[in-house]
Amino acid sequence: MEISREIMSNIASNKYLVWVVRWFVDLMIGFDPNVLRLDRVPVYFSMLPEVASSWNAIQQIDRTLGIVKQFDYGQEENMKIYGRKDAPEYDLSKINSSHIALYYSEFDSYDSLENVNGIKEKLRYDLVDELLIREPGWDHLSFIWAKKLGELVNHKIIKLLSRYD
Repeated sequence: MEISREIMSNIASNKYLVWVVRWFVDLMIGFDPNVLRLDRVPVYFSMLPEVASSWNAIQQIDRTLGIVKQFDYGQEENMKIYGRKDAPEYDLSKINSSHIALYYSEFDSYDSLENVNGIKEKLRYDLVDELLIREPGWDHLSFIWAKKLGELVNHKIIKLLSRYD
C-alpha cells in the first residue's frame, strides 16, 4: 500500500496529470475548488489510509442507500458470525448512549439528508451536538479536507470535547 500511496501522490503532483486526479476525486467524493485546494491533492493522496478495501466501498454503498449494516465479511464468514449470508442491519434504537453528535452536509453525495434524518429518528436519545453544513460543494470528505474545516467544524468538535474534561 505504501508504494501505491507514493505513486498516487506523485501522479497528483504532476502538473499534466493533476486534472486526471481531480476528475477521479470529483467522481469519488466531490471536488469543488471553492471547498478543496487542488494544490493539496498530493498531500491528501499521500495520507490515504492503508486499511481501505473493497469492503469499505460496499459498506459505503449500503449507507448511500440508507442502510446501516454491521460489517459484511462475505457470505461464508457472515454465516459463521451472524448465522445468515448477508450482514444484518444495526438496530439503531438499541444504541444506549446519550453522547452522540452528528455532523453532516446538505450536499453529501454519500449520506443524504433523508438518510441522516432516518438515523436521527431511530436514536433513543437527543443528540449532544448537531451540525448541518449548508456550504455549496461541501461533500463527504470535506469533513477531512476542506479549506474551512477549522472554521466550520473543528471548533465545534473541540468545544464538544471540552465538555468531557
